[in-house]
Amino acid sequence: MSRFSLRRGLLVLVLLPCFAPAFAGQPDAAGSIHATVTHAEGAAPPQGYLSQLASWRAARLVSNAQVLAARPGQDKPGFSTITLLDFRNEKAFTQWHEQASRQLGASARIRRADVVRKEGKQPIASAEPVYVVSFYDTLVPPAEYKVYTDRYIVPNMHSQQGFGVMGRYAMYLEREPGGAKGRSVLVMEYVDQSAFAQRDEVKKKGSKVLLADPQWKQYNDIKGTIRTHTSEAVASALKLN
Repeated sequence: MSRFSLRRGLLVLVLLPCFAPAFAGQPDAAGSIHATVTHAEGAAPPQGYLSQLASWRAARLVSNAQVLAARPGQDKPGFSTITLLDFRNEKAFTQWHEQASRQLGASARIRRADVVRKEGKQPIASAEPVYVVSFYDTLVPPAEYKVYTDRYIVPNMHSQQGFGVMGRYAMYLEREPGGAKGRSVLVMEYVDQSAFAQRDEVKKKGSKVLLADPQWKQYNDIKGTIRTHTSEAVASALKLN
C-alpha cells in the first residue's frame, strides 16, 4: 500500500445540517458557478471559518459547500483544508467573492473553478466515505485538459467504480488571473475505509485492462506533458446529518 494509505482516526469536520455536499449531483449543470478555497499545509482556516460558511449559506450567497481536511501525519499533503463551493448564479458568486477576499485573509487561496467532470452516487446516510484529493499543475490550455480528463481520467475513475470501491469523483479546473494555466483538483470519494484499503490493488488491476486501449495508453505515456502531479492526500469530510 502507498504512503497515502488510510490509518484510523480520520479528522471529521462538522458543518450545520443545512449544508448539502458540493459533490452532490451529476455532470455540471449549465450556468452553475463553483469556487475552491484552499488553506495551505500548516495554515489552518481562521477562527470562525465554519460559522462564516454558515452565514454565507443563510444569506443565500453559497448554495452548497463541502470542507475536506487533510489527515495529519501525511508527507506534503498540499493543503490543510480545501472547501468546494457552489453558487446559484453570477451575482451570488460576485458578492461572495468580494466578502471572502476581505474576510478570509492572505492565507486563503480563493479561485473560481470549472467542474470538468463529476459523476457518481451520493453515499447512504450511514456511510463514512474516505476522500483522496490530488493537485496538478496544468501544462496545456483548458480545452486540451478537458479532453485529457475525458480520455484518461474518466476511464480510470469508471474502472474503480466498476470494482465497487469508488462512489463519486469530481475534477475541478481552477481559473487563474490573466488566463494563466490553472491548477486542477481531482477529488475521489471512496465508499468506506474498507473500500479505500483496496484502492492500490484495484488501480493495478484496472491499469492492466486500460493499457490494452491504445488511446488510454497514449495518454498514459504523455500525461507528464499535460500536467504535473504536485500532491495527493487522504482527507476527511463534513459529517452530514
